[in-house]
Amino acid sequence: MKKLFLLGAFIYFIASLFNQAYCTYLTINYKGVDKVHLEYFVELTGDVTQADIVVESQGKKTTIKSSQTSTRGKLSVSLAPYSANIFRIIFTHQPHDEPAYQETFTEKTVNLNNQIWGTLLFDETIDGSVFKPQRIISAGGGLVVPANISLTFNNARLTACNISGQKVFWFTCITMLGTVKFKNCIFEEYMYIAQTSPIFDECFFREGCDIMGGAPQFTGCEFYSTVRLPGRTSASFEKNVFSTGIQFSEKSTDIPEIFSWTEQGPSPSITGNAFIGQSALNYKQDSLTPMPPPPSPIPIGADNYYGDPDPVLSINNKRSGGMFATRAADISIN
Repeated sequence: MKKLFLLGAFIYFIASLFNQAYCTYLTINYKGVDKVHLEYFVELTGDVTQADIVVESQGKKTTIKSSQTSTRGKLSVSLAPYSANIFRIIFTHQPHDEPAYQETFTEKTVNLNNQIWGTLLFDETIDGSVFKPQRIISAGGGLVVPANISLTFNNARLTACNISGQKVFWFTCITMLGTVKFKNCIFEEYMYIAQTSPIFDECFFREGCDIMGGAPQFTGCEFYSTVRLPGRTSASFEKNVFSTGIQFSEKSTDIPEIFSWTEQGPSPSITGNAFIGQSALNYKQDSLTPMPPPPSPIPIGADNYYGDPDPVLSINNKRSGGMFATRAADISIN
């Protein structure tokens, strides 16, 4: 009889553990430079009277959620850059006729650095100035901005930030279903933007940029290399500086959904910009397979500035941390 009792108790204990393991979880959804978004569900079963979600960071333990009932939810946790962090779910047990004790049910380790990845659960701002000295931030691990979620980059040097919408391409680093904004950022490598509409304000593009469809907005930006428009787009360019101009080229075979320049379709808005290189607006003509002319002229704003046919360009540090294309001669408005 005693053996049967012990066997039954053992089976009950194993079943309780299985039930907890099946129901309770802790998931790290997003890792930023100084922020973590996580999702959790805890079910209090058996003699478990309390569950705590605790983060251990830089030798300090902080309880970020405590509950005496089964619960689920999402949390945004601010942490120090460069820090190593351990998230734990800790159960408090209160057995009959025995003192209470605690056990760690699960734990997740998250090391914060300049690599960002995951799926945002909340609106988020990534500020590059948290790094001293400033470091290049990469979204090469893959980042998803869901619908109704906003992501803003401020004062950041960025790489691996190619952006697409619902359709994911070989180059996609950021999948944008919500809103993505860049303010005073520097892009360190070639940029691809496909079928989506991010906002760029006072940014610097060190390399070229391909814009395929969508309606991205560029205001007060500097482009040190050519901006290519492979196919029609509703992109907006206002008060930008171009050193080698904008090239209108045949659409990418990767995106059959967008219109070619030889078809009727959306056109970009190009107003108040300064084109300071030898080429401003170039409708690409391949010598072997020339692209036919568009069915109607592509509208270009009348208030753009076009530089000398043989300009002198200089590079300085006017924009913090990056190069800036400028004219060597004064501009006369007469």
